[in-house]
Amino acid sequence: LGYIPSMVFPNLSKLTSTSYNQGLNHKYLVDGSPMSADAYLNGAWRTTLLGALGAGGKGIYALDVTDPSQFAEANAADILLWEFTADDEPDDIGYIFNAPPAFATGQAKQIVKMANGKWAAIYGNGYNSNNGKAVLYILFIEDGMDGTWDAGDFVKITADAPALKNNGLSTPVPFDTNGDGFIDTVYAGDLRGNMWKFFVGPNAGDPTVTNVA
Repeated sequence: LGYIPSMVFPNLSKLTSTSYNQGLNHKYLVDGSPMSADAYLNGAWRTTLLGALGAGGKGIYALDVTDPSQFAEANAADILLWEFTADDEPDDIGYIFNAPPAFATGQAKQIVKMANGKWAAIYGNGYNSNNGKAVLYILFIEDGMDGTWDAGDFVKITADAPALKNNGLSTPVPFDTNGDGFIDTVYAGDLRGNMWKFFVGPNAGDPTVTNVA
């Protein structure tokens, strides 16, 4: 399977330049570590693979990798579930350097079921965003599969105070505190050395966030 995120496609021609990397001017492309887990989407269990671009660009992609026998160009529209980029969130998406934690089963801890019954990918917004904030994103996987990110398709929670700049949120770790099978708490650190606790449980109303370090 070969997949090139649309966010890095404009840079591909630079790789064939005769002056490429002169002066150590390397061009990053898909520079982030992917993660995968099973999620129940559109009435079936699917193996989803998600990745951020690291230094290669501002964005996240999601692929359906359930059945490798279906990896063919004719099925490309079904394999690519969505992309979430700076075009969707121009102010708060940065360069996401995600180091995804996983359970012993290999299932990614950031692909989870929320209290509303939807499966979601949980990401920090990364670094060097236009606003320079620390932001948590909860992306409902199935809701993005129609090709657009409308209100309600994702949740965005800003962690730091309005006066803070030059910040960004690192890899989050979701947690089910009461063992009911739904994520209610998320922990994540930021570029300024803070540790944040996000409460996203079913009875929270608006999600709440606390600086715990």
